[in-house]
Amino acid sequence: MNESDLVPGHRNHGSGKTKIIALHDWISDGSAYEPMLPYLDPELYQWAFMDLRGYGLSRHLSGIYSLEEAASDVVALADKLNWNDFHLVGHSMSGMIIQKVAAKVPQRILSLVAIAPVSAHGQPLDNNQREGLQEMARERKRANILRSMWGERLSESWFQFKLRRWRETAEAEASIGYVEMFAGPGFADEIAGFNRPVLLIAGSHDSGPFTEDALLTAFAPLYPKLTTTTIRDAGHYPMQETPVLLATIIGRFLSGTISPHI
Repeated sequence: MNESDLVPGHRNHGSGKTKIIALHDWISDGSAYEPMLPYLDPELYQWAFMDLRGYGLSRHLSGIYSLEEAASDVVALADKLNWNDFHLVGHSMSGMIIQKVAAKVPQRILSLVAIAPVSAHGQPLDNNQREGLQEMARERKRANILRSMWGERLSESWFQFKLRRWRETAEAEASIGYVEMFAGPGFADEIAGFNRPVLLIAGSHDSGPFTEDALLTAFAPLYPKLTTTTIRDAGHYPMQETPVLLATIIGRFLSGTISPHI
C-alpha cells in the first residue's frame, strides 16, 4: 500500500474557487450530505466530502480513531488536493474534529461551519453511557438510542434508513473507537481565540447538548468571530431534514451574509 492509499476517501462536488472539506457524524458517512448537492453551486464551490477511517470510502482504512489521527487525515486530504487553504464543515462528532484541525493548522483554515457539533470541550459521558454507545456499535442494535436522542418526531422509515446506512457504511470497530474520541479529553485551550469566522448551526428539535443554548455556552467563550443560527424545522440532521435551508445558510455564510434564524 503506497502513501496515497492511506489518504481518506472522499466525494468531489463542483469546481469553483471556494474550497470546502466536509465531515460526517457518528452514524453516517459522507453520503449523508447527498440531499444538499443540488443546491450547492458547482461553479462557486469545490467540495470534498471526506469519509473518516472505517466509514464509507475509507472503510478499508483502520486506525486508532483518535482526534489527532482524524485531524491529520483532513490535512493529508487537503495536501493531496493541493489546497493551501480551505473552509471546513463538520457535523456532530466531526464538529469537534474540524476544531482540532483549526488548532493544528490555523493558518490554512478560512472558516469553520459546525453543524450540531460536539465542542472542543468534548462530550462527557459516564461509564454507563460510554459502554452503552460502544455496545450499540458492536451489536448494531441502534434504533433505541436514536429514538431516545431525537424523539418520535421523525418516521419509522427514517429510523430504519439511518440504521441501514450505518450498517452498510461503517465498521463496528471504528464506531466504537470514535466514542472514545468524542468522549475523551477536550482541547479548548488549544483553539481558544481562533480568529477566523465560525458558524454554529443548531436544529430547534435537537436534543440535550446540541440545543442552541448549550452550544453557545461551549462555543461563545472560544471564538471571537462566532455567528449562530437555528433551523426551526430541523433536528440533528439538517442536511437530510432541511437540505435546501442548510445549503442556503452555508452559502450565505461563505459569501459573508447570514440570517440569525431560518
